[in-house]
Amino acid sequence: MCRLLGYVSASASTLGQVLGDEQEAFLRLAAERHGDGWGIAFGQGDGVGVRKEAASAATSPAFTELAGTLRSDAALVHLRWATLDLGVSLANTHPFGDGQLAFAHNGSISEMPPLETLTGERSGPAPLGDTDSERYWLVARSAIEREGEDLRGLATAVLAIEQSCRYTSLNCMLITPARLIAVCWFGSERIAPDLGDDYYDLSYRTGREATVVASSGWHGSGWKRVPNGAMLVVERAGGATRVVALRDLVAA
Repeated sequence: MCRLLGYVSASASTLGQVLGDEQEAFLRLAAERHGDGWGIAFGQGDGVGVRKEAASAATSPAFTELAGTLRSDAALVHLRWATLDLGVSLANTHPFGDGQLAFAHNGSISEMPPLETLTGERSGPAPLGDTDSERYWLVARSAIEREGEDLRGLATAVLAIEQSCRYTSLNCMLITPARLIAVCWFGSERIAPDLGDDYYDLSYRTGREATVVASSGWHGSGWKRVPNGAMLVVERAGGATRVVALRDLVAA
């Protein structure tokens, strides 16, 4: 289980510029529980770059440097909490990407069937690490390629996993050359008592300079919740923001 944060800004900005004084509160999440790795995915020309480390962002000089120097109009940050007895390693650290897309997940998926049963391919791409989250990413990438469209493809992947697997949460974020997408999809009855009822909530705020969407546990008032079962879509060109139900995308 993990923490997610993404932003789209009107001009190329660092994480520190977007969060300002709130960056300290966000990093406390890594110091308290989510310190098993960090990663940043960011818009880079016509593609998407990824930097990550199997260490706590709260004590990482590399994270501190990137938070103050890495400028992009769109980025997502992942703070990992290793669960399901999955090891702390670079291969298991989010985001996962292929140069054009980058993906990060918050939650756990158990008893996930072989990838080919969800992707429709005889032999799916081989994961590099051990995590359910990377396999979720591979299912999503395959669905996007098959559908030829990122929103419908990602929604198709979420619903395929929802129908085939046991999970706590399928919350995720995806950066593409065109947009930032944040999915909120979790089982409210599956939240562990020590996590709090809002653990899987995703909320966002919009402003003149940036739209930010993030997991709970650090931000204050003035944020709007993304409904469970919906995705927030933020266009990198112009920053237009909309909330769409996943089932509507698949039914369209």
